[in-house]
Amino acid sequence: QQSQQQQQSSATAADPGTLPQLVNTVSSNNSSSGGLLPVGSAPAKPLTTVPQHALAHTHAPPDARTGSVGASDVRRLIKGAHSPLTVTEEPSVPPRLFNLLRGIEHEFALLQQENAELRLRIAQLEGRAGVETKPATLRARAKPLHQAAQQAAQQASRLVSNMFKHDSCDGVLRSTLTGHTDGIWEISSVEMDGVVVLGSSSLDATARVWLPDTSTTCVAVYAAHKGSVNSVRFQNPSNAASNSTTSPSALSAGSSAFGGPQSVVACTASGDQTVHAWRALLSSARSDQPGDSEGRNTETLFMLPHPDIASSAAWTFDNAHVVSGCWDSVVRLWSTERQDLVRSYTGHTDQVTYVATDRRRPTFASCSRDGTVRVWDIRSGSEGDAVVLADHSDTVTSAVFVDEWHMVSAGDERAVKTWDLRTRKAISTVRGDHGVGRIAVSPKRKLTAVPLDNGTLKVLELTGNRLLRLPQRKDQGHRGVVSGTAWGREDQLFSCGFDNRICMWMLSSTPRRKSENPAI
Repeated sequence: QQSQQQQQSSATAADPGTLPQLVNTVSSNNSSSGGLLPVGSAPAKPLTTVPQHALAHTHAPPDARTGSVGASDVRRLIKGAHSPLTVTEEPSVPPRLFNLLRGIEHEFALLQQENAELRLRIAQLEGRAGVETKPATLRARAKPLHQAAQQAAQQASRLVSNMFKHDSCDGVLRSTLTGHTDGIWEISSVEMDGVVVLGSSSLDATARVWLPDTSTTCVAVYAAHKGSVNSVRFQNPSNAASNSTTSPSALSAGSSAFGGPQSVVACTASGDQTVHAWRALLSSARSDQPGDSEGRNTETLFMLPHPDIASSAAWTFDNAHVVSGCWDSVVRLWSTERQDLVRSYTGHTDQVTYVATDRRRPTFASCSRDGTVRVWDIRSGSEGDAVVLADHSDTVTSAVFVDEWHMVSAGDERAVKTWDLRTRKAISTVRGDHGVGRIAVSPKRKLTAVPLDNGTLKVLELTGNRLLRLPQRKDQGHRGVVSGTAWGREDQLFSCGFDNRICMWMLSSTPRRKSENPAI
């Protein structure tokens, strides 16, 4: 018995603490020295002071006039020039420090393994004193320890790799689009007749349409809203010609005299508690017209009332319906032909912040401040039919369909997650040090553009590997919070921010590496 006590004391002395304590201790030390995040926990949000004038808006009462997607998102109302958030550059680390951290990572993995073996030895000694010692029992007790050790080692390896990863492609700022007089919430794009059409929605109560390949001046301004315009989406071009609405001023598809699209139809959600469908005429657009003319080259098709702030709206895959999200926690499906409510989808327990539709199937997704993403089938209105993705720990700010079985979402816990809709589980998670805006996924290469609150954006693979960080020069890019992104062509990326600007980036054609995740 004395020998047993000595061996148990020796094992306890070699054990620096319980396994979770050891993981948090090592991660905490890494965080203070190299900027690594604690393993298994979300980073704490920094306290910021919001200038009083940044909340001022002239169109509506205090809550509605911002038209934001949550009170916790006050950071998005901070204008770039006054924001206490500053653009930070990733550290340039000497090779010696890199090798040192690699060594720490290796020693950490060995320590975890040794810790698990010591605990297994203690279990065996306890068995001699009368505790059950069946091999199956010992293996069952040791399995969680080994799994935790492997997960901790993988997390440490991923963090170290992301810190010192070099970009595998380049990005150049090609042009800057200006015209909005306040922060820009969202941008979206569509390619019609070989021409990229870009839309933007802003706190200045307007939505604008751009032809970025030919001009830096907007070609149409929609100014019928009475509050902040929170989102803008275009109709699906593949079904635009076959779409039929009762209004004679509905979409008129075809080519104009200059060889591009004649018009485009969009829907916008606003803090004035309405969703508008409207058409922008592109055939009569001239670059010599003033870019701030209210209502220029646009006409309203119909308006859809809501009981609270409309945070987001989007067309379904066949353009026959509009899906809208509202602060009353309800998602609504509207008929574009009859312009009335078809169905309401309930299930969220807090404000709906974002909606996204699948361009190929009759499904859509809704994001909420309750920390969930719900994927719905248009043909069903039952709450039990929704696919619920509930791994976010804070407000979900956006989500995008990748294909039939995968989706990418971003949340206020500063994480970007890739989901397998069949298992309803996240197959990859990328955490950062800054808030994430509205993401976008390129249609062919499946690259995720991630806008960040520190004035930068990153391009990720679905596995979480970073390909590119923009800007690559300090004198380029945004001067404040980057709120949204949109892809034009595969090598053309747009970003918007609270500095009232839209940046167009051109990416290099470096081939994408093969995915390391077999599920994608």
